[in-house]
Amino acid sequence: MAEECFDIARACEELKIDKTIYLRIVFRAIDQTLNDLKQLHQANQDGDIASVQAISHRLKGDYANLRINHLSDIARQLNILAKENYNAQEAAVLIEQFENVFEKMKIVLQESA
Repeated sequence: MAEECFDIARACEELKIDKTIYLRIVFRAIDQTLNDLKQLHQANQDGDIASVQAISHRLKGDYANLRINHLSDIARQLNILAKENYNAQEAAVLIEQFENVFEKMKIVLQESA
């Protein structure tokens, strides 16, 4: 599924960067995302809608810029939920979806590195 979510060669071509540079950037994003996910879980548990919105907004942009659209789309859905009609249970489902795709993406990237 993750390999369907993004194409490293296509992302590099669109961004006009070498695969090595792309992977370096993505692995930095992964490190940040691991921290963001911890904060996102805590914010959702605490009902801290502003933090859920801020973190999901950052994830949406980060993964859109990296051309990893499935992750960006899930983060966008979470961001909209936080802005318009927040529900902690729905947010938890979206966070779990994000994490599942994120884990699959990490495997694909590690195999590509």
